[in-house]
Amino acid sequence: KTFGMIDRRLRQALPHKSQKLFGGCSVLLFGDFGQLPPVFGLPLYTTQSSLDLADQGCRAYNQFTTAFTLIQVMRQSGRILN
Repeated sequence: KTFGMIDRRLRQALPHKSQKLFGGCSVLLFGDFGQLPPVFGLPLYTTQSSLDLADQGCRAYNQFTTAFTLIQVMRQSGRILN
């Protein structure tokens, strides 16, 4: 549902690009998408149909075709700063 709201708002804010996903803006997603399902609503991978914004968000999410998996922890690498 959140993706649907973001997509809809960006298309409104950028009417000259309203035919493009997210109003033509580049979008980066990061995090642990397999962590927990949403508290209210359906997970993105559900096969059940849902309401308008949730469907729009699901369609937007499914447009992401490239993923990079980070395998090395960088936060703890390097000098320790106190």
